[in-house]
Amino acid sequence: MKKILIVTPFVPNNIGAGVNYTRLFIEDLSKENEVDIVLFRSKVEKQYELPNNHVKVIKEFRICTFYKLLNCAFCFFLFPLFTAKFSIRVLMFLRKNIRKTKYDVVYFDFSQMFLYGKLLKHHEKIFMAHDIITQRYSRKSNVWVSKFCFMTENWILHTKSVKIFTFSQKDSLLLRSYFNLSSYPTSFYLSNNVIETLPNQLNDYFVFFAMWKRGDNYRGLEWFLKNVLPLLPVDIKLKIIGLGLSKNLINLIGQNASIEYLGFVDNPYPIIANAKALISPLFTGAGVKVKVIEALTCGTPVIGTDISFEGIDEEFSSFMLLANTPEEFAYKIKTLDITLENRLNFKKKFISNYSNKSIIRYINSKR
Repeated sequence: MKKILIVTPFVPNNIGAGVNYTRLFIEDLSKENEVDIVLFRSKVEKQYELPNNHVKVIKEFRICTFYKLLNCAFCFFLFPLFTAKFSIRVLMFLRKNIRKTKYDVVYFDFSQMFLYGKLLKHHEKIFMAHDIITQRYSRKSNVWVSKFCFMTENWILHTKSVKIFTFSQKDSLLLRSYFNLSSYPTSFYLSNNVIETLPNQLNDYFVFFAMWKRGDNYRGLEWFLKNVLPLLPVDIKLKIIGLGLSKNLINLIGQNASIEYLGFVDNPYPIIANAKALISPLFTGAGVKVKVIEALTCGTPVIGTDISFEGIDEEFSSFMLLANTPEEFAYKIKTLDITLENRLNFKKKFISNYSNKSIIRYINSKR
């Protein structure tokens, strides 16, 4: 068995898309390897549930807003996203542990951990880039903020002895274009809950599914409710799944009896599979959108923007219904007509063509 160290800024769980990938990745990786984990957890978060006896958490660091601000102030010359969870104390712990333990691979999860990878010596490091931060900030910030982000990300990513993985060929091309760096695209895990869920009836509702604390998500939902909903029939039925909606949005939703906010649902995929479509009104952000991938895996068409479909192969475009304006969203919703048989066929095609576990293959191939 190989010995792997994973450094991640969050608690792996099934609540959010990125952290769920980490959870499933650890489960898969630990089938043939021993996995040590260093993670960050807030007071309100639950502890990480170990999947088997090959996995152990060797250190858990607490994080709060005060320490994030302090860390950013200490590293004021670097872009804050990369420094909010960086501290000398954590760096010293990692350095000591890597010297003491003969790890075959050290895996840095999310861009927030890449600064540790930059400053730590090891012969085999992996950066898992969940998205390209420069692209994200170029879409919502002024030119000086974007340039600051670019300079920091460029410096951090140019690190010795590192392999960079992304979630799409599109993001790998961005890394080449922005930073002249090679990288390796991989795919998200398709959980058993998603794969085993079959559409068995076409119900009369549309669904939204996201972690609503993220600005990209809640701003898109708010835009839809204010700009698209008035263009739709009054009896339109909408279901909203996911944690984190603000009180203002909950109040806005409460004014319309045809909208149902379900909050967190342990297994949301039967609801998604039997919806007319998933709606994804995203106008900022970067990287592949996991909720779109999961909807397509369910055999559910998605009505979304150009950003919603970034990084997903065009061979699946028949279920990726593009809309960027209120009128286009309203039209696609009103005219959607995809049969249950077509959805079942699409589901089979998507599952057979999407999955790719290149990181696991790479690690297991190392001698």
